[in-house]
Amino acid sequence: MNYQFTITFSLPKPGKNPEQFLDALYEAGCSDALIGVGQIGLISLAFDREASDAVEAIGSAIEDVRKAIPQANIAEVSPDLVGMGEIADVLGVSRQMVRKYVLSKAEFPRPVHASEAVALWHLVEVVDWAETYTKTAVMKKDLLLRPLKEVSAAAFKLNFELQQLRQERLALNIIGAKKAKKLAAAVVKTTNAPDSRAVKKRTATRKAERAE
Repeated sequence: MNYQFTITFSLPKPGKNPEQFLDALYEAGCSDALIGVGQIGLISLAFDREASDAVEAIGSAIEDVRKAIPQANIAEVSPDLVGMGEIADVLGVSRQMVRKYVLSKAEFPRPVHASEAVALWHLVEVVDWAETYTKTAVMKKDLLLRPLKEVSAAAFKLNFELQQLRQERLALNIIGAKKAKKLAAAVVKTTNAPDSRAVKKRTATRKAERAE
């Protein structure tokens, strides 16, 4: 199956012209990618790669790039974050229909970023919702949504891990290891805290049982 995705790398020497790597990338196995070198210090490769699954496709692409540029670091993998226009393209509906989904469907995923100017969703969550709740997705499931769901899930996971590494480095540099550990413990405690409504319900049940 073919998987389409883009990987952006930061270059080991940002000041150098990234075009110097084009031949090496081709020879390393990246002939199935369109290469973009527009931003200083970065190089992006848009792959259309055949593989048994999305993880193999993305993993082999990263290996091929590092054959040509050994010290290249992954900056971002897409598709991951998408706006309403991209969601409309994926589902084959209008932007107005996507807006209707957002405003009227309680099950529609919450955006990970929302402002007056733009709202962004994780594509894998949108596709997962679409497979369950829309007729459009049923028609496209085998042709489009299955590989897209796989590759967007893999991109989401990679970006999550990259973001965690960046945040840990930043937190350690600014607030120190001890305070960073304290914050992490607070997050775990909050995440594992039982829902207050559930606690109240259990308490009421116990009182009723005792009364009997």
